[in-house]
Amino acid sequence: NSTIGIWKKYDMGSDPNILFNDIHGKGTGWCTAGGIETARNHINGGDFYVYYTMDKDGEFTCPRIAIRMERYNIAEVRGIGPNQNMESNMEIVAKEKLKEFPDGEEYQKKVNDMELLTLIHKKNQEGQNLTREELMFLYEINYMIEGFGYSKDPRIDEIKSSRDVHCDCKCIFDGTITEFDGYLNLRELKSAEGLILPKEIEGDLK
Repeated sequence: NSTIGIWKKYDMGSDPNILFNDIHGKGTGWCTAGGIETARNHINGGDFYVYYTMDKDGEFTCPRIAIRMERYNIAEVRGIGPNQNMESNMEIVAKEKLKEFPDGEEYQKKVNDMELLTLIHKKNQEGQNLTREELMFLYEINYMIEGFGYSKDPRIDEIKSSRDVHCDCKCIFDGTITEFDGYLNLRELKSAEGLILPKEIEGDLK
């Protein structure tokens, strides 16, 4: 649970064995840690940053965040959560670090999305009511939720599966939204009786 740690930079073109040995076998799921050739390709393509927290001996050896560069641009940002998504307590760490990069602003939406998802996840677990804006975010009404993993953050489906989708949709769409541009997933809905939908959907409705 600790967020106290240090960033370690592996310079482009440096010895890939150092990077590989530091993260190999640490349960990150990162492909860089899976083989020395991948580590070599990544370190030859750009700098590599890893955020380490303390192990049981008080040494900073536990990798939690990776930022891989391609020359002077960010190629990817990864965490060690499911599907390489960011752990909730690492979001603020990534947010601060990304400010140091010229193109870091492009990743701030992902940070903001994950922070809001963490808030919604906590509220849902505690049985608190979600606002209409939070529901619109959860059901991706105006835009898709972006994270740092290679696929969707599993908390999205976890939250939806525990909710009354019918009531959520009524709160979102009741006489306020007539057009929807995106993918509307109502697979958890058991009945469409009394359901109010947008008059036009430019996308997929499941």
